[in-house]
Amino acid sequence: MSWGITDRIAGFLARAARILVFLFMVGPLFFVLLMSINPQVGVFPPHAISATWYQFLLSRSDFRDGLTVSLLLGLSVTLMAVVIGTLCAFPLARVRFMGRNVLTVIFLSPLIVPEIASAVALLNFFVLIGVISNRFESLLIGLTIIAVPYVIRVVTGSLVGFDRSLEESSLNLGASWAQTTMKITLPLIRPSLLAGALFAFQASFTNVTISIFLSSADVTPLPVVLFSWMRFSFNPSLAAISTLLMVFTTGLIFTLEKLLGLDKLVGVTSGFSPSI
Repeated sequence: MSWGITDRIAGFLARAARILVFLFMVGPLFFVLLMSINPQVGVFPPHAISATWYQFLLSRSDFRDGLTVSLLLGLSVTLMAVVIGTLCAFPLARVRFMGRNVLTVIFLSPLIVPEIASAVALLNFFVLIGVISNRFESLLIGLTIIAVPYVIRVVTGSLVGFDRSLEESSLNLGASWAQTTMKITLPLIRPSLLAGALFAFQASFTNVTISIFLSSADVTPLPVVLFSWMRFSFNPSLAAISTLLMVFTTGLIFTLEKLLGLDKLVGVTSGFSPSI
């Protein structure tokens, strides 16, 4: 009898702990949502619901320009990171050569090195080679360097657990390596490619440090615009932006769940370490 009571108490405490953790994580997001629809600054809880701050965002040219620059950078960086990261992942996962572990650590080092150090190094490098005047290309290169390790990490983990017998069967049936890669390998690792693209887009779209060091008055990504607003004119429009980003992220997650399944996207990131 005592064991039954103990089990019920333990189960109740476990459920209560899960609820508290959930509220701790979701509570601030709910607060941000309330602030974004509150027309009165400094008044909480809101006495009315309004889209004032969303209209304020659309009226700001710096917000529209920053969003355009960030979207262009995000899509460009994602495309380059997926191509470069996939090309790097294949030899790292399948070819054994001297120095492979060292090369893997070098490729993944942007995940470890503090971004402030990477940003200063990139700024000095671009100044030395004389391309700092073209800020968009500098941002594109810098953010791609930050995003490529995410793709390498995910795609390599998928290739490590890949069933090579499927490729061997394709080759035995007369297909070339290029045909096998395009029709067998890449379709089977599609979840890892999409997951890597998602991580690369997130890493580039929300990056603040690299963007601050490599941006200019003519090319200003959205994170730099928001950082300036926080410093000089803090208002609930920042909450409106945060809400829009949360809605976008949630919609993207639901879309990926419908198309592929989050279990596959999470599963492709396992089974790889730099010491392979």
